[in-house]
Amino acid sequence: VAQTPEIDPLEARKTDVIGGDLTVLSVLGYGASSCVLQVERASDRRAYALKISLAPEHDERLVEEAKLLRELEHPRIVRMVEQRSIADRTCLLLTLAGDQTLQRYLAREGTVSLDYAGRFGEDLLEALEKLEDKKIVHRDIKPANVVVGSPGKSAMHLTLFDFSLGLAPLSELGVGTAVYRDPFL
Repeated sequence: VAQTPEIDPLEARKTDVIGGDLTVLSVLGYGASSCVLQVERASDRRAYALKISLAPEHDERLVEEAKLLRELEHPRIVRMVEQRSIADRTCLLLTLAGDQTLQRYLAREGTVSLDYAGRFGEDLLEALEKLEDKKIVHRDIKPANVVVGSPGKSAMHLTLFDFSLGLAPLSELGVGTAVYRDPFL
């Protein structure tokens, strides 16, 4: 009996099953080194984010991100579920904190109310305090790396994600998104 070749997660389409137990629901976004899919895991029927390395030269960055996320347990920071290899691609299965970034939310909704601005500011500050406690520098905080969501709750909150630059040497001043870098660098 010939075995069906494993579907490359970067070529997967909605309803495809990848990694043996993950059903693709949608594409959440792309970055410089990865693609993120929304998937449902068969074992618990819950939705997750699957971050997939775009090329082997980006694998180490995802492995380093997994190390950082294992150290972080905070409601305002995405949680690492597991690291996998799917069709020879390094992947991270992460909690799904929402289905849109703050960047997309602001583009659609415009200026947020004072209540949301206060809540969002507190959410981000809580995440940054956790990072400071663990001596982790994110290196790319921007609206595209923050999710707006309310999983299981009635109130919307922010969750910080994309820690792929968290272990980049501090001497590398050119990493991250240029317009969001410290202007004194």
